[in-house]
This record gives sequence, structure tokens and C-alpha cells, in this order.
Amino acid sequence: MPPLRHRWAAPEEHQLIHRIRDGDTSAFETLFHSYFAAVLRFASSFLTDRETAEDLVQEVFAWIWIHRAEWDPSSDILSYLLTSVRNRALDVLRTDKRHAEISERYMEPGQSPAMATTAIPIDTRVEEDERNNIVWRVVLQLPEHRRTVLLLRWRHGLEWDEIARIMETSVAAARMNHSRALHLMRQLLPDAIQ
Repeated sequence: MPPLRHRWAAPEEHQLIHRIRDGDTSAFETLFHSYFAAVLRFASSFLTDRETAEDLVQEVFAWIWIHRAEWDPSSDILSYLLTSVRNRALDVLRTDKRHAEISERYMEPGQSPAMATTAIPIDTRVEEDERNNIVWRVVLQLPEHRRTVLLLRWRHGLEWDEIARIMETSVAAARMNHSRALHLMRQLLPDAIQ
């Protein structure tokens, strides 16, 4: 999965924000097409239901357009989008207790494991899936701020300053939460994390 990265230098981004605030639909389309896929991947790291993740991301972009005149991201656009999506995803998770289920990566819904089409031997795939599911269940049980820092660092490859901005904390606090999350996971999964 490619890491999330900023699309523009600060002056270009500042200009894009002003064009959107002025009602420029082509600027908004540029914003949407530039960030939608990456922000959707980020939302999907919180929500296992792709439709819910898509709806959530679309709501964030719709909110920006509806409130464009007063829209003023305090930092860069990517941090703003990720923070908005993160907050909305956590709201969904707080009200929807079904987030414990994890779909299997290699099979279509209802498909038998024996019918899966992949070059990976079934026993290897099953072992890998079991390991991943165990790790993922432990990650989901971590406190919100520790889970978030792991997802931002591991899944999305963000740098510490980007993580700190999104989590609205310091770099030192983000690193500390990451370290404590890893320590807890090492205790819970001594064989899986080496």
C-alpha cells in the first residue's frame, strides 16, 4: 500500500484552498480526485465496511464544499482530511459495535477456502490469515490513540510530524504512544511480533 503523502507545496496548496473557498468547482474536483483514494484507504483502516468508509469520506468532502466559504484547514490539506476522517470514523465505531468482524483477504463472500484462486498454498495462506487476524484483533483492542498511531505509522507510512499533526499532539507523544502500543502488543503476542 503506497504511503499517504502531500500532493502540493505549501503555496500551491494555499492557492487551491482559496480557489475552493471562492467556489471554484474545478479546484474542488482537483482536491477530490487527488485525495479521495488515499483518504478512503485511511478510513478503511478504521472501518471494515467499505461502503461505510466511502460514505464517510464523501461526507467529509461534501462538508468542505457546503462550508467552503469558512473552510480554513489549520494545517495542510492532507492532515485536515485525515483528522476529519479519523474523527468521523471513531464516531461510527463508538455507535456501531460491529467493528470486531474482519473480512478475509483472499476470498469472495461465501467462497470456500478450497476455491480461492491464488498461487499461495492454502496452508500458508491460512496460517498467515490466522496470524494477521490475531494481530488485528489485538490492535483493535488497543486504546484509541495507540491504535491510531500504529495505523498511521504502519499502514500509511506517515512520518512522526504528520502523525502528530493528525492526532493533534506532539511528536514526542506520538512516539511514546507508538512505543507503548508496541510494548503492549509484544506482551500479548510474543510469537507474532519479533
